[in-house]
Amino acid sequence: MDLYFRYSNNVTNLFTKYEHQKYIVIIGSSTGGNFAYQLADSLRNSGVKVKLIMINPLLQLTQRITSRPFPAKLATYLCDISEVNQCAMIISNQDEVIDHNLISLGKDVKVIKIQDNHKLKDIKLFIRIIKGLL
Repeated sequence: MDLYFRYSNNVTNLFTKYEHQKYIVIIGSSTGGNFAYQLADSLRNSGVKVKLIMINPLLQLTQRITSRPFPAKLATYLCDISEVNQCAMIISNQDEVIDHNLISLGKDVKVIKIQDNHKLKDIKLFIRIIKGLL
């Protein structure tokens, strides 16, 4: 299944689309990590088994360390996620956009730290890591 966030497809719409699945893998990067976490949480609460992988996730706007403005329209869809549970996170140690030290880790969280930046310049490495997590 292909999950791709667009402004017109909020998490509620995606939940409705996938709530009857038995198992789903959700991968989200940066802001998409926030949306992926929201969707995974909602699906789990309805009984769907979810494998969640986030790459350099923006879980709170306060994590941003870049001076570039954040799109106001996009910000309306974000939730303030203070602690993550039941997920895998791939974190770049040279991320110039997000401070990952502000993420609070809860239960069943696997963190993989890699030598890269926010833009994922070594995509082949990410693919190998993701395959290993599945």
